[in-house]
Amino acid sequence: MKNYQGMACQNIRNSIWKVFGVEKLTLLKSNAGASEIVRWKQSVEVADCFCSLFVQNESGAYWIDLIARNAFSTAAIPTLTHDHCAFTLAMCDIILNSRSRSVQCTQKHMKHRIEKFLNNYNSGGSSFGSAEAIMDEELEANEHRSRVNSLQTDYAPEPLSRSGSSMQYSKEKMDEAFGVYE
Repeated sequence: MKNYQGMACQNIRNSIWKVFGVEKLTLLKSNAGASEIVRWKQSVEVADCFCSLFVQNESGAYWIDLIARNAFSTAAIPTLTHDHCAFTLAMCDIILNSRSRSVQCTQKHMKHRIEKFLNNYNSGGSSFGSAEAIMDEELEANEHRSRVNSLQTDYAPEPLSRSGSSMQYSKEKMDEAFGVYE
């Protein structure tokens, strides 16, 4: 199972750059240091890509759907499930969300996001609202660790405002964006 997850992670990671293209999303070296990752994640290009996940491109397709469809071929997976969609969202959230401090999709971070996205999705909530809630929880945990350890690193980004604007999408809008039909 871990082999499939690793392959899916790599496919989604590659799809993000393939779909957005180098002109919209600058490449991030696989051996990039923490300060380089922070600078990249705080760039306007990355923020634009993250915010455009649920925006239709000039062809009328949602960017997140293009990423998912590129990562999970129609031959292998004819119909995207909610799990595929949540997995894709979790990857995009970790990689493109400037509030996420890393680009590494650890099992702990992925599991937390997938559960949150699926719970919110099944209750008709928004995925971007879930992403914001996840980042708030991680921010609080990091702040708590910082207070306990009283250590600051020279590359840690300033915490972003907790009152950031959430994009709200209904379950129907999410189904439409991912092409999931029950």
